[in-house]
Amino acid sequence: MRKKTKLQTNINKAYIIKLDECKYIGGDINSSTYLMKDRKVVKIYKDPYKCKKDFDLLTSLQVVNITPKIYNFCGHYIIREYIKGISLNNYIKKNGLNQMLSYKLIEFMDKIYNSNTKNIAINSNNIFLKSDDTLILMDAQYNTNKINIFYELFEDFKNLKIIGLFLENIKSYNLDLYKKWTNLK
Repeated sequence: MRKKTKLQTNINKAYIIKLDECKYIGGDINSSTYLMKDRKVVKIYKDPYKCKKDFDLLTSLQVVNITPKIYNFCGHYIIREYIKGISLNNYIKKNGLNQMLSYKLIEFMDKIYNSNTKNIAINSNNIFLKSDDTLILMDAQYNTNKINIFYELFEDFKNLKIIGLFLENIKSYNLDLYKKWTNLK
């Protein structure tokens, strides 16, 4: 029998969440995210199936150390580590894209690509740049369309008018990655 990890032993344990003591920090049509008093983040979902899918995605990527620590999962919510930073989208709007950030992003994307987590959709609002200049995947969506895992990210880069620069940086960093990622189906 496999030994349970700390994360596994906490799964499905009820956790008392007092929303009146939490600070709302974001959300969308499917979920709301709050900062709790203990500096952890709780993401509450409308649909428990979507919550489980997102939990599975985030835990599958924890082995490559690019997601926040997950402390608890139960039905409609996930409790995870709070990460202070700025979304890649907002950072690029404010500062543009330089070669060093491109290379960090390429290495980050390569970790995702090589994690064998293929049913994932990522956009530039899901990736955060921390104060120490490391990148972290704050959120991910389950990709039901089976499209290129970087499709949404590349679309964001088109809208930010940096796609040409980013593709050139991939090409100069690693021609094989450039060929692989631009030919994904």
